[in-house]
Amino acid sequence: MNNTMVRDQWFWALILTLTKEYDFQIVESPYKNTHSFLDPTGKELEQCLLLRNSGRQFELIRLQCVDFVWNSTLARDIRSFSEHIPSFRQKLKASHLKVYNVYLFPFSKHDYPIQALDEFESLTESKYALYTSGAYFKETELSESPQIDLATMQLTETEIKTDDLYNKSLHRAFLSTIDQMKREIVVEEKRKEKKFNQIFHYGKPIWTFLILFINFVLFALMEWVGSSTDPETLIAFGAKWTPLIMAGEYWRLITPMFLHIGIVHILFNSLALYFLGTVVERIYGSMRFLWIYFFAGFFGTLASFLFNPHLAAGASGAIFGCFGALLFFGLKHRNLFFRTMGTDIIFILLFNLGIGFVIPIIDNYGHLGGLIGGFIAAALIGLPKLKS
Repeated sequence: MNNTMVRDQWFWALILTLTKEYDFQIVESPYKNTHSFLDPTGKELEQCLLLRNSGRQFELIRLQCVDFVWNSTLARDIRSFSEHIPSFRQKLKASHLKVYNVYLFPFSKHDYPIQALDEFESLTESKYALYTSGAYFKETELSESPQIDLATMQLTETEIKTDDLYNKSLHRAFLSTIDQMKREIVVEEKRKEKKFNQIFHYGKPIWTFLILFINFVLFALMEWVGSSTDPETLIAFGAKWTPLIMAGEYWRLITPMFLHIGIVHILFNSLALYFLGTVVERIYGSMRFLWIYFFAGFFGTLASFLFNPHLAAGASGAIFGCFGALLFFGLKHRNLFFRTMGTDIIFILLFNLGIGFVIPIIDNYGHLGGLIGGFIAAALIGLPKLKS
């Protein structure tokens, strides 16, 4: 087996090890490499990008096979790759991104020194860092099989120990063919995709659409008999009115979540419920969603009753309960949460709470009560148990 074949074996062995043992996922390249590395026949050499995260801290490893190459070509590739890192970080919404750009060479470091790697070894900015290094062949006796030396990979900023990575990759590199490793990588990627689909497609948004339908029916009825902005009509249909609740009409802690004051109110809440409710119902399932929605809605109305004496109605408390349920999901699946929707959910939540504190007519007590209620409701029932 010649050196380029050994290099290719190690390339696929490293990908398989990083995906199976270290929770990395294969991702598409954030840029088009205009200076592709080619083998002597003109075929483009293999490249792979692997990503993982801990909350909003992301790590990206780029593995690039290289043959004999000019220092200027390598330097140009490093510069080209580094220029796309800021946009890739923004796409991930990562608070910080560490990138490890690793070239796999089919020769030893002493046989063919690469000056460009020393020149661009480390590039650190406030929100990302790029570490460039090479993996070379070990200098062995002629009778020994050629092996890649991973000690030269600059992974010191990760929790990955190169000795462990080497040992876990060694048997794959020499006991499996490239085709076998490719098939195993496909199986691993499908396993992760299946797990992802199980989490985000556990249920179907049946109740979300039914609640939306009920809300619009009641809104139309209020407009038909009077007006959804008329206090008397709102009270007649079950809006939160403190004197009546204190008089014993406790059902008014539930009914306000189906009523809305004006067309703008119902349209905004319906849009929010459509996006948040479908996500929560897909993650938790229909029955858990129903429990979360009603518990959060009750909690939101209760908070409004305790701290806001004014007439109130709306699904906002229950909708903020969906935020609470998603925050509980983020607590249990922190990395997946921030890899998918976490940053957007937190931003929208804080933005809406901020508006509630700025605009006096918004019942922020109901929002906060619903948020807390949704989190408690989700914690009480937990997430669905997924099939292994």
